Amino acid sequence: MHSVFKQNNNELTKKLHENLLNKGEVYLVLSSYHENAGQELGQMNTTISYQTTTTTTVFLRFVSIHGTTMKDIDYAYQKIASCATEILDQFNE
Repeated sequence: MHSVFKQNNNELTKKLHENLLNKGEVYLVLSSYHENAGQELGQMNTTISYQTTTTTTVFLRFVSIHGTTMKDIDYAYQKIASCATEILDQFNE
């Protein structure tokens, strides 16, 4: 599941987030990570970076509270997996 979503840019992850929100059964936080790919040169205490490209990865975070149980996590996993399967089935049509 993870590798297919990552390989097809961030749109499938965003779609998963949207569908989960619409169903209202589990709440995940949509987040992103920006990575600069470039050459870095270290000189004494200073690092000089030459940026060539920026890659953005969108991901979903499951946030829990102190009282979260394995039953809660299993429930969320089942809902996420089911929704992801629905999206991938549509994607593969």
